[in-house]
Amino acid sequence: MLDKVELKEDKIVYVAAHSGGHIIPALSLAKKEKLAKSLITSSQLLDKKIVAKNCPELNCCYLNLPHTPPLKHSLGWLIKFFYSFFKSIIFFLKTGKCKVVSTGGVLSLPVCLAAKTLNKTIELYEFNVTPGKTTKILEKIADKVFIIYDKTREHLTNKNIEKIDYPIKWGDYTDPSEIEKHDFANKYGANKKVIIIVGGSQGARSLNKLILDYLDKFYPKDITIIHQTGPHIKECTEFYKQHNINAHTFEFIDDLEPFYKMADIIISRAGAGAIAEGLWSKAQLVLVPLQGVANNHQVENALATQNEYPKKVFIANDMDDIKNILVDKVQDV
Repeated sequence: MLDKVELKEDKIVYVAAHSGGHIIPALSLAKKEKLAKSLITSSQLLDKKIVAKNCPELNCCYLNLPHTPPLKHSLGWLIKFFYSFFKSIIFFLKTGKCKVVSTGGVLSLPVCLAAKTLNKTIELYEFNVTPGKTTKILEKIADKVFIIYDKTREHLTNKNIEKIDYPIKWGDYTDPSEIEKHDFANKYGANKKVIIIVGGSQGARSLNKLILDYLDKFYPKDITIIHQTGPHIKECTEFYKQHNINAHTFEFIDDLEPFYKMADIIISRAGAGAIAEGLWSKAQLVLVPLQGVANNHQVENALATQNEYPKKVFIANDMDDIKNILVDKVQDV
Protein backbone atom coordinates (compact mmCIF):
# COMPACT_ATOMS: atom_id res chain seq x y z
CA MET A 1 0.00 0.00 0.00
CA LEU A 2 1.27 3.47 -0.84
CA ASP A 3 2.40 5.88 1.90
CA LYS A 4 -0.27 8.45 2.62
CA VAL A 5 0.57 11.91 1.28
CA GLU A 6 -1.32 14.95 2.54
CA LEU A 7 -2.76 16.64 -0.53
CA LYS A 8 -5.61 19.10 -0.79
CA GLU A 9 -8.59 17.37 -2.36
CA ASP A 10 -10.15 19.30 -5.20
CA LYS A 11 -12.58 16.62 -6.41
CA ILE A 12 -15.15 14.26 -4.92
CA VAL A 13 -15.96 10.83 -6.31
CA TYR A 14 -19.32 9.46 -5.13
CA VAL A 15 -20.05 5.76 -5.25
CA ALA A 16 -23.58 4.36 -5.06
CA ALA A 17 -25.45 1.66 -6.94
CA HIS A 18 -28.30 -0.84 -7.25
CA SER A 19 -30.96 1.28 -5.59
CA GLY A 20 -32.48 4.73 -5.76
CA GLY A 21 -32.14 4.67 -1.98
CA HIS A 22 -28.37 4.69 -2.48
CA ILE A 23 -28.07 6.79 -5.63
CA ILE A 24 -30.55 9.63 -5.00
CA PRO A 25 -28.85 10.73 -1.73
CA ALA A 26 -25.47 10.68 -3.47
CA LEU A 27 -26.84 12.90 -6.23
CA SER A 28 -28.42 15.22 -3.63
CA LEU A 29 -25.05 15.57 -1.91
CA ALA A 30 -23.32 16.15 -5.24
CA LYS A 31 -25.70 18.97 -6.21
CA LYS A 32 -24.82 20.87 -3.03
CA GLU A 33 -21.08 20.44 -3.48
CA LYS A 34 -19.05 23.10 -5.29
CA LEU A 35 -16.00 20.92 -5.94
CA ALA A 36 -15.68 18.96 -9.14
CA LYS A 37 -17.45 15.64 -8.74
CA SER A 38 -17.83 12.26 -10.38
CA LEU A 39 -19.99 9.21 -9.74
CA ILE A 40 -19.12 5.53 -9.85
CA THR A 41 -22.24 3.42 -10.18
CA SER A 42 -23.38 0.19 -11.77
CA SER A 43 -23.98 -0.33 -15.47
CA GLN A 44 -27.52 -1.60 -14.94
CA LEU A 45 -30.20 0.32 -16.85
CA LEU A 46 -32.11 1.53 -13.78
CA ASP A 47 -29.04 3.18 -12.27
CA LYS A 48 -28.22 4.90 -15.55
CA LYS A 49 -31.80 6.20 -15.81
CA ILE A 50 -31.71 7.60 -12.27
CA VAL A 51 -28.48 9.47 -12.98
CA ALA A 52 -29.64 10.75 -16.38
CA LYS A 53 -32.85 12.10 -14.91
CA ASN A 54 -31.48 13.66 -11.72
CA CYS A 55 -27.89 14.69 -12.40
CA PRO A 56 -26.95 14.21 -16.09
CA GLU A 57 -23.97 16.56 -15.86
CA LEU A 58 -22.01 14.18 -13.62
CA ASN A 59 -18.92 12.46 -14.96
CA CYS A 60 -19.77 8.78 -14.50
CA CYS A 61 -17.86 5.53 -14.40
CA TYR A 62 -20.09 2.46 -14.87
CA LEU A 63 -19.04 -0.88 -13.40
CA ASN A 64 -20.61 -4.26 -14.13
CA LEU A 65 -20.96 -5.72 -10.64
CA PRO A 66 -24.39 -7.13 -9.76
CA HIS A 67 -25.73 -7.90 -6.30
CA THR A 68 -24.00 -10.77 -4.48
CA PRO A 69 -25.18 -13.91 -6.32
CA PRO A 70 -26.04 -17.42 -5.13
CA LEU A 71 -23.03 -19.60 -4.32
CA LYS A 72 -23.11 -21.42 -7.67
CA HIS A 73 -22.46 -18.11 -9.47
CA SER A 74 -19.89 -16.78 -7.00
CA LEU A 75 -16.83 -17.33 -9.22
CA GLY A 76 -18.20 -15.15 -12.01
CA TRP A 77 -19.15 -12.49 -9.46
CA LEU A 78 -15.64 -12.52 -7.94
CA ILE A 79 -14.10 -12.01 -11.37
CA LYS A 80 -16.33 -8.97 -11.86
CA PHE A 81 -15.43 -7.78 -8.36
CA PHE A 82 -11.70 -7.76 -9.10
CA TYR A 83 -12.29 -6.22 -12.52
CA SER A 84 -14.26 -3.44 -10.79
CA PHE A 85 -11.42 -2.98 -8.30
CA PHE A 86 -8.78 -2.52 -11.02
CA LYS A 87 -11.05 -0.34 -13.15
CA SER A 88 -11.56 1.87 -10.07
CA ILE A 89 -7.79 2.10 -9.56
CA ILE A 90 -7.42 3.36 -13.14
CA PHE A 91 -10.30 5.81 -12.68
CA PHE A 92 -8.77 7.27 -9.50
CA LEU A 93 -5.34 7.60 -11.10
CA LYS A 94 -6.90 9.56 -13.95
CA THR A 95 -8.99 11.66 -11.56
CA GLY A 96 -6.09 12.72 -9.37
CA LYS A 97 -6.56 14.33 -5.95
CA CYS A 98 -9.99 13.42 -4.61
CA LYS A 99 -11.93 11.99 -1.72
CA VAL A 100 -14.38 9.12 -2.06
CA VAL A 101 -17.91 9.30 -0.66
CA SER A 102 -20.03 6.15 -0.47
CA THR A 103 -23.78 6.13 0.12
CA GLY A 104 -24.09 2.37 -0.03
CA GLY A 105 -24.46 -0.66 -2.24
CA VAL A 106 -22.17 -3.64 -2.72
CA LEU A 107 -20.39 -1.82 -5.55
CA SER A 108 -18.83 0.39 -2.85
CA LEU A 109 -16.67 -2.54 -1.73
CA PRO A 110 -14.23 -2.77 -4.68
CA VAL A 111 -14.33 1.00 -5.23
CA CYS A 112 -13.49 1.90 -1.63
CA LEU A 113 -10.84 -0.81 -1.43
CA ALA A 114 -9.25 0.70 -4.53
CA ALA A 115 -9.46 4.15 -2.91
CA LYS A 116 -7.79 2.82 0.24
CA THR A 117 -5.00 1.27 -1.84
CA LEU A 118 -4.30 4.75 -3.23
CA ASN A 119 -4.66 6.38 0.21
CA LYS A 120 -7.74 8.38 -0.70
CA THR A 121 -9.92 9.82 2.05
CA ILE A 122 -13.07 7.69 2.40
CA GLU A 123 -16.37 8.89 3.86
CA LEU A 124 -19.39 6.63 4.37
CA TYR A 125 -23.07 7.52 4.72
CA GLU A 126 -25.31 5.04 6.53
CA PHE A 127 -28.99 5.95 6.32
CA ASN A 128 -30.56 3.06 8.23
CA VAL A 129 -30.55 2.37 11.97
CA THR A 130 -28.91 -1.00 11.42
CA PRO A 131 -25.92 -0.73 9.05
CA GLY A 132 -25.78 -3.00 6.04
CA LYS A 133 -23.01 -5.50 5.42
CA THR A 134 -21.15 -3.11 3.13
CA THR A 135 -20.99 -0.41 5.80
CA LYS A 136 -19.91 -2.94 8.44
CA ILE A 137 -16.96 -3.91 6.25
CA LEU A 138 -15.98 -0.47 4.98
CA GLU A 139 -16.26 1.42 8.28
CA LYS A 140 -13.00 -0.27 9.29
CA ILE A 141 -11.11 1.60 6.56
CA ALA A 142 -13.23 4.77 6.40
CA ASP A 143 -11.97 8.11 7.63
CA LYS A 144 -15.47 9.20 8.68
CA VAL A 145 -19.00 7.81 8.90
CA PHE A 146 -22.14 9.94 8.71
CA ILE A 147 -25.32 8.56 10.31
CA ILE A 148 -28.97 9.62 10.56
CA TYR A 149 -29.93 7.82 13.77
CA ASP A 150 -28.03 8.00 17.07
CA LYS A 151 -28.75 4.32 17.63
CA THR A 152 -26.55 3.46 14.64
CA ARG A 153 -23.47 4.26 16.75
CA GLU A 154 -24.12 1.07 18.72
CA HIS A 155 -23.41 -1.00 15.59
CA LEU A 156 -20.19 0.70 14.52
CA THR A 157 -16.60 0.75 15.75
CA ASN A 158 -15.36 3.73 13.73
CA LYS A 159 -14.20 6.54 16.04
CA ASN A 160 -15.12 9.40 13.71
CA ILE A 161 -18.93 9.38 13.47
CA GLU A 162 -21.18 12.38 12.85
CA LYS A 163 -24.98 12.51 13.02
CA ILE A 164 -26.58 14.52 10.21
CA ASP A 165 -29.95 15.08 8.58
CA TYR A 166 -30.82 12.86 5.64
CA PRO A 167 -29.70 14.57 2.39
CA ILE A 168 -33.19 15.05 0.98
CA LYS A 169 -33.35 16.19 -2.63
CA TRP A 170 -35.94 18.91 -2.02
CA GLY A 171 -35.34 22.37 -0.57
CA ASP A 172 -36.74 23.63 2.71
CA TYR A 173 -40.48 23.10 3.20
CA THR A 174 -42.80 25.97 2.25
CA ASP A 175 -46.57 25.99 2.65
CA PRO A 176 -48.46 25.50 -0.63
CA SER A 177 -49.57 28.74 -2.24
CA GLU A 178 -53.21 29.52 -3.00
CA ILE A 179 -52.47 28.88 -6.67
CA GLU A 180 -51.02 25.45 -5.84
CA LYS A 181 -54.06 24.60 -3.70
CA HIS A 182 -56.42 25.73 -6.46
CA ASP A 183 -54.58 23.74 -9.14
CA PHE A 184 -54.50 20.62 -6.96
CA ALA A 185 -58.23 20.86 -6.20
CA ASN A 186 -59.04 21.26 -9.90
CA LYS A 187 -56.96 18.29 -10.90
CA TYR A 188 -57.50 15.85 -8.05
CA GLY A 189 -60.61 17.03 -6.19
CA ALA A 190 -61.44 19.49 -3.44
CA ASN A 191 -62.10 16.99 -0.67
CA LYS A 192 -61.12 17.99 2.85
CA LYS A 193 -58.46 15.34 3.45
CA VAL A 194 -55.61 14.19 1.18
CA ILE A 195 -54.02 10.78 1.74
CA ILE A 196 -50.83 9.84 -0.11
CA ILE A 197 -49.92 6.15 -0.42
CA VAL A 198 -46.39 5.32 -1.55
CA GLY A 199 -45.67 1.65 -2.15
CA GLY A 200 -42.01 1.96 -3.02
CA SER A 201 -39.99 -0.34 -5.26
CA GLN A 202 -40.10 -3.28 -2.81
CA GLY A 203 -43.19 -4.68 -1.15
CA ALA A 204 -45.62 -2.51 -3.12
CA ARG A 205 -48.06 -5.38 -3.67
CA SER A 206 -48.41 -6.26 0.01
CA LEU A 207 -48.85 -2.60 1.02
CA ASN A 208 -51.41 -2.09 -1.74
CA LYS A 209 -53.36 -5.13 -0.54
CA LEU A 210 -53.30 -3.90 3.03
CA ILE A 211 -54.69 -0.51 2.03
CA LEU A 212 -57.29 -1.84 -0.39
CA ASP A 213 -58.52 -4.42 2.13
CA TYR A 214 -59.00 -1.61 4.61
CA LEU A 215 -60.78 0.68 2.15
CA ASP A 216 -63.02 -2.20 1.08
CA LYS A 217 -64.53 -2.16 4.57
CA PHE A 218 -63.83 1.20 6.17
CA TYR A 219 -63.66 3.85 3.43
CA PRO A 220 -63.38 7.29 5.06
CA LYS A 221 -65.62 9.93 3.48
CA ASP A 222 -64.58 13.19 1.83
CA ILE A 223 -60.99 12.22 1.05
CA THR A 224 -58.71 12.33 -1.98
CA ILE A 225 -56.26 9.48 -2.41
CA ILE A 226 -53.03 9.76 -4.39
CA HIS A 227 -51.62 6.22 -4.75
CA GLN A 228 -48.22 5.29 -6.14
CA THR A 229 -48.89 1.63 -6.83
CA GLY A 230 -45.73 0.28 -8.37
CA PRO A 231 -46.32 -2.22 -11.21
CA HIS A 232 -49.77 -3.18 -9.84
CA ILE A 233 -51.56 -0.09 -11.07
CA LYS A 234 -54.30 -1.91 -13.00
CA GLU A 235 -55.77 -3.78 -10.04
CA CYS A 236 -55.63 -0.68 -7.82
CA THR A 237 -57.26 1.54 -10.44
CA GLU A 238 -60.07 -0.97 -10.98
CA PHE A 239 -60.65 -1.24 -7.23
CA TYR A 240 -61.05 2.50 -6.78
CA LYS A 241 -63.36 2.71 -9.78
CA GLN A 242 -65.56 -0.13 -8.55
CA HIS A 243 -65.83 1.44 -5.09
CA ASN A 244 -66.42 4.95 -6.44
CA ILE A 245 -63.49 6.32 -4.43
CA ASN A 246 -61.86 9.59 -5.45
CA ALA A 247 -58.41 8.17 -6.06
CA HIS A 248 -55.66 8.89 -8.58
CA THR A 249 -53.21 6.06 -9.28
CA PHE A 250 -49.67 6.27 -10.63
CA GLU A 251 -47.22 3.46 -11.23
CA PHE A 252 -44.43 5.83 -10.26
CA ILE A 253 -44.34 9.55 -9.44
CA ASP A 254 -41.13 11.27 -10.50
CA ASP A 255 -41.44 14.05 -7.94
CA LEU A 256 -43.57 13.61 -4.83
CA GLU A 257 -42.79 17.08 -3.46
CA PRO A 258 -45.98 18.85 -4.67
CA PHE A 259 -48.13 15.97 -3.41
CA TYR A 260 -46.42 15.90 -0.02
CA LYS A 261 -47.06 19.64 0.36
CA MET A 262 -50.80 18.98 -0.01
CA ALA A 263 -50.94 15.80 2.10
CA ASP A 264 -52.73 15.39 5.41
CA ILE A 265 -51.66 11.76 5.83
CA ILE A 266 -48.81 9.88 4.13
CA ILE A 267 -48.77 6.08 4.22
CA SER A 268 -45.37 4.75 3.27
CA ARG A 269 -42.80 2.03 3.63
CA ALA A 270 -39.99 2.73 6.09
CA GLY A 271 -36.92 3.06 3.92
CA ALA A 272 -34.65 5.88 5.07
CA GLY A 273 -35.45 8.08 2.07
CA ALA A 274 -39.20 7.55 2.36
CA ILE A 275 -39.08 8.48 6.04
CA ALA A 276 -37.03 11.62 5.39
CA GLU A 277 -39.45 12.81 2.72
CA GLY A 278 -42.42 12.12 4.98
CA LEU A 279 -40.85 14.06 7.84
CA TRP A 280 -40.19 16.97 5.44
CA SER A 281 -43.94 17.44 5.00
CA LYS A 282 -46.42 18.65 7.60
CA ALA A 283 -48.53 15.53 7.19
CA GLN A 284 -49.08 12.75 9.67
CA LEU A 285 -46.77 9.88 8.67
CA VAL A 286 -47.98 6.27 8.84
CA LEU A 287 -45.10 3.82 8.34
CA VAL A 288 -45.76 0.26 7.20
CA PRO A 289 -42.30 -1.32 7.44
CA LEU A 290 -41.35 -4.11 5.07
CA GLN A 291 -40.53 -7.00 7.36
CA GLY A 292 -38.04 -9.83 7.03
CA VAL A 293 -35.76 -8.00 4.56
CA ALA A 294 -32.14 -6.92 5.14
CA ASN A 295 -32.06 -7.51 8.90
CA ASN A 296 -35.48 -5.90 9.28
CA HIS A 297 -33.88 -2.50 8.77
CA GLN A 298 -37.25 -0.91 7.93
CA VAL A 299 -38.69 -2.04 11.25
CA GLU A 300 -35.73 -0.54 13.09
CA ASN A 301 -36.03 2.69 11.08
CA ALA A 302 -39.74 2.97 11.87
CA LEU A 303 -39.29 2.37 15.61
CA ALA A 304 -36.45 4.87 15.89
CA THR A 305 -38.37 7.51 13.95
CA GLN A 306 -41.54 7.04 15.97
CA ASN A 307 -39.51 7.34 19.16
CA GLU A 308 -38.13 10.68 17.95
CA TYR A 309 -41.42 12.02 16.54
CA PRO A 310 -44.19 10.36 18.62
CA LYS A 311 -46.87 12.92 17.69
CA LYS A 312 -46.22 12.78 13.95
CA VAL A 313 -45.18 9.20 13.17
CA PHE A 314 -47.27 6.06 13.57
CA ILE A 315 -46.50 2.43 12.76
CA ALA A 316 -48.95 0.01 11.16
CA ASN A 317 -48.32 -3.69 10.70
CA ASP A 318 -51.79 -4.95 9.76
CA MET A 319 -55.28 -3.83 8.76
CA ASP A 320 -56.39 -3.25 12.35
CA ASP A 321 -53.48 -0.85 12.85
CA ILE A 322 -54.41 0.98 9.65
CA LYS A 323 -58.04 1.19 10.73
CA ASN A 324 -57.26 2.49 14.21
CA ILE A 325 -54.75 5.06 12.97
CA LEU A 326 -56.83 6.37 10.08
CA VAL A 327 -60.09 6.57 12.02
CA ASP A 328 -58.26 8.68 14.58
CA LYS A 329 -56.07 10.72 12.23
CA VAL A 330 -58.63 11.47 9.49
CA GLN A 331 -60.77 13.06 12.20
CA ASP A 332 -57.83 14.98 13.66
CA VAL A 333 -56.27 16.53 10.54
